[in-house]
Amino acid sequence: MPRPNRGSIDVRAQVDGAQTFYLRLTVDGRRHRVRLGSDREGWTPGRAMVALEEQLAEIRAGTWQRAELAAGPTAGEENDLTFRAYASSWLEDNMLEWRPSTISDVKWRLESHLLPHVGEVRISRLTSRASPRSRPCS
Repeated sequence: MPRPNRGSIDVRAQVDGAQTFYLRLTVDGRRHRVRLGSDREGWTPGRAMVALEEQLAEIRAGTWQRAELAAGPTAGEENDLTFRAYASSWLEDNMLEWRPSTISDVKWRLESHLLPHVGEVRISRLTSRASPRSRPCS
């Protein structure tokens, strides 16, 4: 029997003292974690509770979609993000929760290792063959 549809609020304290609010939802037996935002972005426990109630109402109505999927492109090559665009958006969404040294390290890894090889590849076409095979060390 699948898990019942339900949800709760999760608040995580970040290293810099900010608090980030998440929803933990169970929909059709699958667990989902949806990032709402941080207190620096105006999120409060009350606002998170309202968002939770809205999400639960959508689940009961059968219209719920994961927020990232609902807001993102649907289909078609012209709406398919490149890895560079996706990585930029991903970094922007997560960097408020990281230490400056982590942000610097992730940027370096992206710019030095990934973006030169797969930056312009569309996400839908990204496979293990999209990047050059690693060369053996000499």
